[in-house]
Amino acid sequence: MSLLYSRLYLILYRIHVFMKMKKLFSYLLLLVFLSAAGCAKKNASAYYSNGVKPDSVYTVEVHTLNDSSIWRFPLQMECIDSLLVILDYMDDCYFHVYTLSGSPKGKFARKGQGPGELLSANQFHLSPGKDTLYVYDGVSRKLVAYNLDTNLERDRSFTEYKIDYSILPPSETPFIIYDLLPLGGNQFLLKANQPNLRYGCINLATKQITSVYKDFPSEYVTGNAEEIWSVFSSDTRTFFKPDYARMFNATYIGGILELFSVGSGWELAMDTTLCIYEPVYGLAEGTVPAFVVGNEKTQLGFEDAYAGNEFIYALLHEKGDAMEPESVIVFDWQGNAVKEMRTGQRLARFCVDETHNVIYALASDEENGYKLVRICSD
Repeated sequence: MSLLYSRLYLILYRIHVFMKMKKLFSYLLLLVFLSAAGCAKKNASAYYSNGVKPDSVYTVEVHTLNDSSIWRFPLQMECIDSLLVILDYMDDCYFHVYTLSGSPKGKFARKGQGPGELLSANQFHLSPGKDTLYVYDGVSRKLVAYNLDTNLERDRSFTEYKIDYSILPPSETPFIIYDLLPLGGNQFLLKANQPNLRYGCINLATKQITSVYKDFPSEYVTGNAEEIWSVFSSDTRTFFKPDYARMFNATYIGGILELFSVGSGWELAMDTTLCIYEPVYGLAEGTVPAFVVGNEKTQLGFEDAYAGNEFIYALLHEKGDAMEPESVIVFDWQGNAVKEMRTGQRLARFCVDETHNVIYALASDEENGYKLVRICSD
């Protein structure tokens, strides 16, 4: 079952919650009260803050750049020099390019099984120089590297790497590779679902894999091992700091932010685990391994997150709210919430230009579903 199916399931859940808002009003008031009262205890070793309290809270201006494009379900966006790249399957292509003023520039990565085509795309990563875009297609079991340049109105040149699952360690539970993050050259960080290979360094040239981190934080989730793997690997946001000294993993169900240090040989060491919401979830029927999905009791956590040089930026759901967040929460790389930027609009995806203190985002729009906006973060 694809990750996209899980997110579509959660969209239906959000709509369900929205339609019942009036009936849930008194319940939400209780949630707010409990949140203000203090932390919610899950078990003897895990506590959940049920929210964050940034040092600074202020309102920012939002400017609409494009409210005429019809986005279907945007999954990610990134700023590349003077361009924006948005991952959203529409018009038979996965990637859509816009200028910083919101004008369409081009598109690439058609849906299909041919060279340079994708059957599934849920997340992408850029090379350090932002001249190559990498996307892992878990259905086709291949990694595609698209060359990026200023002429994005034509098809991209690309390189494909077939991922041979037979080189993975033996396991009774079927392996899932959720993502591949570029490390340089032919090396990638492999994000998987196994305790002996949660994160591994894979060399696609030599087909060698080295485990760099094994532990799943079982003390934060009540459930069997497969459920824990799904919460912390499926549909989570995992990014390196631009200098590759740190890495974070942010969960969508519940709200848990894991912060890692990166050592020699790409070994990962856990620095901080920030527990915000308890991961309450359902299970997709009949899936092997177990696949976690939202249900009527699920508290959503990180809708989106972005790794900057100085900070981690996040779209974090509030307690009891299943709709898209309205604020951008800024954490330092130690896990402290330093500020909250309130926009007054529901934000689904975003990216950050730290150099110019600008945030680009896709906000909910009543007419077309989403609109492209610019946020001044000063």
